[in-house]
Amino acid sequence: PWQVSGYQYDMSSANNYTGQLYEGQGRNIVNPPGCFVILGPNNVNVQMGTVITDPASAAHDYVGVYGEWNQLEIIAIDNTLIHLMNGQVITITIDNDPAKRAMQGIMSLQLEASGQIWYRNVYVKPLD
Repeated sequence: PWQVSGYQYDMSSANNYTGQLYEGQGRNIVNPPGCFVILGPNNVNVQMGTVITDPASAAHDYVGVYGEWNQLEIIAIDNTLIHLMNGQVITITIDNDPAKRAMQGIMSLQLEASGQIWYRNVYVKPLD
């Protein structure tokens, strides 16, 4: 998973959580794979729609380090997070909870549970 400012973009080995947005400071899963969600105060989250019906279909099959790589992108503009995998939008999240959202922070790369994961060509690009 990718983690930006307390939010975690999930990609699971079984490919059943790919694109899910997890917030590690208490809100837990805030946007399931494939959804457009607005997060509000008092843990009121409203699912506005679906951006992809089968988010797992956007992922390349895992065939080892010499297989096709998955490209993950996170676009963070103000309180909006857009997650893409291989050019396909997977989730859109608008965080309208000023008490709980993080407008800045650290980015970390991690693997939860078991398995292996490789990273390459990791970039951070400020948007004007």
